Amino acid sequence: MQKLACWLVLGVLGSLHAQTTELPQLEFTNPEPLEGAVNSGSEEQYPLVAPDKSLYFVRSFDAGNTGGKFSGHDIYLATGTENPKSFITPSNKLGPLNNKGNNAVVGISTVGNRLYLMNNYGAEDSKKIGISFTDKGDEGWSEPKAMDIPALSFKGQFYGINVSSDGEAIFLSMESDPSKGREDIYIIYRENNFWKGPYPVAGEINSSHREISPYYDATNGFLFFSSNRPGGMGDMDVYMAAKTGESWTEWSEPVLMPNPLNTASFDAYFSVNPEGAAYLASNRNGKLSDIYHSTMT
Repeated sequence: MQKLACWLVLGVLGSLHAQTTELPQLEFTNPEPLEGAVNSGSEEQYPLVAPDKSLYFVRSFDAGNTGGKFSGHDIYLATGTENPKSFITPSNKLGPLNNKGNNAVVGISTVGNRLYLMNNYGAEDSKKIGISFTDKGDEGWSEPKAMDIPALSFKGQFYGINVSSDGEAIFLSMESDPSKGREDIYIIYRENNFWKGPYPVAGEINSSHREISPYYDATNGFLFFSSNRPGGMGDMDVYMAAKTGESWTEWSEPVLMPNPLNTASFDAYFSVNPEGAAYLASNRNGKLSDIYHSTMT
């Protein structure tokens, strides 16, 4: 199977890493559409794989969604198999997790017993911007509760969220007063039980163009996002930066992930699990996005 490779050179900071460090070569297999019934004639995005190998994703423009075809996107859950690109029996029958608003899983705890969710479920149809969480009990997922983050606000109508697996950091794509472009990547992190931020991420991650769909790979300290900045393959392309110190604000310059991970089409919502199974949403084969699988080695 075809692979693509990318080198990233960092100056790693801190008492244990005071010298320049060259990371191992990263390789990705050629992305392939998921097997099974995850992809459909509707649009699929936001793929996140849980520790039990199940896949959470979002489906839009589907008559089977809770609010109908044009109301909002629903969370779907598909059962995993031993094949990381094969998932079965996708369903949006997830109790309190779906309503007529825009619903998405935007983070999964390390052991998989907590989900972080887009928007504030305390508001009607969860249309109030925010982040909620739900915990898994003997009877399924609890009623979502809003996270208390006083500084969380969005200026534009488009935004994306990713919560780190330990719940200590939140990455946002949004428009705000200090934004360089229509949407930039911001971070909010918890320190001494207080939330700090949102701060624009440091370095060259943000540009005068759009930066969307952040995803933090806690296993390797990588931040993936997509941008339509000049120099890419076209439309939205996946980029990667790396955490270079103990602080959440120290990041390397971003690197474009090359073809065939990126194409001239929309390529975004990249995520990767600790085993190296990578997923992204792309419309390379049609007008609406499907979910693709690759392997990071």
